[in-house]
Parts: sequence; C-alpha cells; structure tokens
Amino acid sequence: MADFPIDFAYLVGSWCAAVLWGVYGVLFGLCLWLVFNHGQLHPVQLTAMIALYVLATCHISLDFARLIQGFIYTDSGLDRIYFFSNVALHINVAKDFLYITSLILGDSVIVWRCWIVWRKKWLVVALPILMVTGEAIAGYVAIGKYLSPELATDTSVKPWGTAMFSVSLATNVLVTSLTAGRIWWISRTTNKLMAGGGTRSFAAITLIIESGLAMTIAKVIEFATFQIAFAGTVNMQAIYIMFELMPQLFGIVPTVIILSIQVGVTSSKAYSAGNGPRSFPRSNPYGSNSGEPNISSFGRRTPGNFPIVSVETNTYGDHHGSEIELGSKLGSKNSKLPNLERKTSTDSSLA
Repeated sequence: MADFPIDFAYLVGSWCAAVLWGVYGVLFGLCLWLVFNHGQLHPVQLTAMIALYVLATCHISLDFARLIQGFIYTDSGLDRIYFFSNVALHINVAKDFLYITSLILGDSVIVWRCWIVWRKKWLVVALPILMVTGEAIAGYVAIGKYLSPELATDTSVKPWGTAMFSVSLATNVLVTSLTAGRIWWISRTTNKLMAGGGTRSFAAITLIIESGLAMTIAKVIEFATFQIAFAGTVNMQAIYIMFELMPQLFGIVPTVIILSIQVGVTSSKAYSAGNGPRSFPRSNPYGSNSGEPNISSFGRRTPGNFPIVSVETNTYGDHHGSEIELGSKLGSKNSKLPNLERKTSTDSSLA
C-alpha cells in the first residue's frame, strides 16, 4: 500500500472541506430564506441548524490557519510533518473539540427527530440517548488525553476513538431504522383506507433512509481509515481527510432534508400568497365540486374530490403536543372514515 503522509492528507482534506463548506453555505442561506419567508421550523431544529453551521465554519477557519502555519512557517518537509503530527497543539485540540461537538449535536438531532416521530416516547429513545452520551464521553476523554501532562500515544487514544466512532455509527443506523419504521407502520394502516397516502409517506421514508445511508457510508469510511491510520503498519493518513470533511457533512445532511421539505411546502399552490409564513390554505382546499387538484406537502398532486391525509405533517408536526397518530385512529374495525381537515403545517421535523 502506497504512503499517504499526514501533510498531504491535510492539504487534500482542507481543499475538499472548502468545497463542501461553499456548498453548505449556499444550502444554509437558501434554507434560512425559505424558513423565514415561506415556512416555519421548530425552534430546536432552527437552533441546531445554525449551531452546526457555526461549528463547521469555525472548524474550517482553524483548518486554514493550521495550513498556513504548517506550509508557510516551516522550513522543511520533516518540520511540516512534525507540525501536523503534533496533536497536542492548542489549535489542533480546538479543531478536535469542534469536531466532536458537531458529531454529538448531529446525532442528537436525529435522536430528537425520532422522539418526535414516536410521539415523545422516552422509552423508545432511551438507548439512543445513552449511546450519544457514551460517544460524547469517549470523544472528550480522547481530547483530554492530548492535554494531559503525559504525552498521549496512539495506544492510549485509539480505544476511545474506536468507541466514539463505532457508537456513533450504531446510533445512526438504529435511529434511522426506528424513524423510518415508525412512518412505515403508521402509513401502512392509512394506505389501506385512503388513496394517495402511500406516495407521500414513501417520499418521507426515502428521504430519511437516504440521509441516514449517506451518513452511514461516511462514518464507515471514517472508522476504517481511523483503524488503518492507528494500526501503525503503513503510513496511510487518509483519516485526516475525513476529519476535515465530517463537520461539513454533519450540517449538510440535515440542512438538505429541511430544504427538501421547505421546497415542497412553499411550491404548493394550496397556500396563500403574501408575506410571512404560508400556513393558511386557500378557500375550498379540497376542491369540492371544482375538481381542482391539490398539492401535497411534498408538492405532489392529489385528486381534488378526495380528502387529503398527510402522513408527514400528522406524524412530524409537533403543535403543542396535539398531533394525532393517524394509524391508531384508523386501526379499529368499527371506525368510520373520518372527515379530516388537512393540516397545513410547515413545521418540518424531518431534519
């Protein structure tokens, strides 16, 4: 296996992170514009989205400062490699602190999303919460070893890093499965009685699975490169590329989810025009006697003379704890088809 030295890894990783940060900035700005002009977002999601962007920006700023120090203010290649390998430098410790904080915040967001989808059942998210707590402890202990009076070694840091990466990967897979499975179970009962709901719920499930799969692949690569780098058998430092990329991915993935939902909501013709949140449907939203098609929360047309059931809004909408679990309402044998009013919420709890 060819060598991949640490200075080259930092250079490649910083360049890739800069590209992702530019993409992230555009997505973040567009998402904020849509939220504040055309929709609403849960305060938890809005706070997390802004915090993740701030953390990603601070991380890449420190990365650029470290590149300048390493490539401009060193006299030789050996000095440069020694500089980048010195994990005890304050700027490196600060970068790692931002990285781990972004990791914990990103995992906390998907756990919160799962909690909302499961109608705030703490028992369901008890294990994921413990897992996030465990990865936080492992990550910050690893940083603490860099600051200890005794110089940290690979053998002392590797167990904590392995624990953090593996637990984070398991948390991502578990929570994504719980969230997508819950939506599928609710829509399963709904689809037996009402037409058109399957497409909308399938879009929600696909969105969650694809986002979870993207993070899972990234974390698998990160875990593998970490094990190779700390094995000590080859000089393969590709892990530092992932260290630079991951803070951007932690923010890009949930931002893309929010943006996807906001675009679907704001493109709907069923919402009134004007300033402020588009949260009121036009008159005659179900198209009675008119046959005019409606637009679902994901921008798909549905028959005008049929009541609309939005599995996404009924499941994710957290309107003061008053959301209705549609599947349980339609599950009984003697229940009649309810005359449901469409909830025109844009409280996108998917991200």
